[in-house]
Amino acid sequence: TMRGAGEERRGEERRGEERRRLLCITCTDMAVMAGNNGETCYTKYGSMSLKARYCHEMALRIILRSVDQRAAVYQRYVTPLLSVSVDFYIRVFLRVHTGQSVVKNCASKQALVYNCVGCGSFHLQRMGKRTPSGHHVKYSAATGPPIGPECEHCGQRHQLGGPIWAEPLHDVSFVQKLSSTIHCTTPPLLQFKSALLHAQHRVSLSHACKNAIKTDAPPAVIWDIMRSWEKTNPVKREKLSETSPAFKILSKEPRCAVLTEFAREWMAQKGVRLVVPGEAERVVVSLAEEEEEKEKEGASGMKEEEEEEEEEEEKNGEEELTATAVVGEACEVPGLRSVTANDFSAKAAALIARNAQHNGVEHLLQASCRDASMLMYEMRGRKQPYDVIDIDPYGSPASFLDAAVQTVSDGGLLCITCTDMAVMAGNNGETCYTKYGSMSLKARYCHEMALRIILRSVDQRAAVYQRYVTPLLSVSVDFYIRVFLRVHTGPVR
Repeated sequence: TMRGAGEERRGEERRGEERRRLLCITCTDMAVMAGNNGETCYTKYGSMSLKARYCHEMALRIILRSVDQRAAVYQRYVTPLLSVSVDFYIRVFLRVHTGQSVVKNCASKQALVYNCVGCGSFHLQRMGKRTPSGHHVKYSAATGPPIGPECEHCGQRHQLGGPIWAEPLHDVSFVQKLSSTIHCTTPPLLQFKSALLHAQHRVSLSHACKNAIKTDAPPAVIWDIMRSWEKTNPVKREKLSETSPAFKILSKEPRCAVLTEFAREWMAQKGVRLVVPGEAERVVVSLAEEEEEKEKEGASGMKEEEEEEEEEEEKNGEEELTATAVVGEACEVPGLRSVTANDFSAKAAALIARNAQHNGVEHLLQASCRDASMLMYEMRGRKQPYDVIDIDPYGSPASFLDAAVQTVSDGGLLCITCTDMAVMAGNNGETCYTKYGSMSLKARYCHEMALRIILRSVDQRAAVYQRYVTPLLSVSVDFYIRVFLRVHTGPVR
């Protein structure tokens, strides 16, 4: 009981620490993310952007999906707090949490976009399916597509975009856009803020536009406020088409009691006092004395100076998470000048050093006991890339791919082994999506699909850094798969 209480207390402390941590990201490459260069967007973020009326919102969902996908590789997930599109850039504010059980929802939170090139209507196709079953959740591949080859409204074809973040963004539309939809005058900003506060929602001014607000109120509350405002500032209903959004929105009665100053006054003229159940007395929120808060956001970066060292002409090789096979390589492969054999286990590193000494190759082989990713990043920082990198972990190599594709030399050899075949062959499709960004399937070709999944994942990671891969050999043997790749640099490819 004491141990359980201690673990619960530590869990609460850890969650408290996570709530105080914030990840803020700014993207200024809007030409790429808004659909002008969809292929470049795919290389950088793993999503195909589209030229559409919702391109700025899609850009926000693309970056959210990209961050969530990268976080899932390390058993982490993100929660968007605020997503903003301003002028030539977008900015997102995220909480990053750790939790293996929640990470499995990654596939079901992302979706492909089918966009009609004619009328602009769109449909979402979730990447995964999450089905609650009692106290458990069943994960499976999604079924689709959700539409036919032609648009049901205009008969035009569809474009395929994404995948994107398909969960809420927690932002709000501009007040002017709401007003223009129902063709009425814009309510005063002071009264609009007062209405949201009376409805028990948070609201503040936006730094991006003096006539915009930020709030956690759902769209239903926003439209109820606009309906209440329209009663005191009516539009000419006879000029509205019965099929227009304005007519349909104004034809509905408010579904919740929104306490606003103008709604109270309008109802008071008819002798009706508007009170929310449980309200003891009228609450007056004075906003006239509030000073307009201007949020200034900027990004600052520290530029690290890198020492330029002369590049060695000798071939350098490295094997991460190594076994004794690397010693044989050092003995037999001609032309080697240095080999780094790394393992996170101190005992394993000591055995590697002893084995190298026993075979007389201690002058070639350096045993290392470090985090493999940090070792590769350090060599990249020193501008000393490896000619050969062999990643042979116990389980998934997903967490080492980013470092590997950056550290191997141009034209160098990258060897990768995957032993998590239960994940890659379709038994755990949702876990495969979190690690490799692909949904595996149980099929007769599951082993070939596993090879193509790891090749796609490595190529996607390399593309972020203006690199691409060329498969030399792909092998499926017993309980694992192994691929041999050339890594090249070239933005055109």
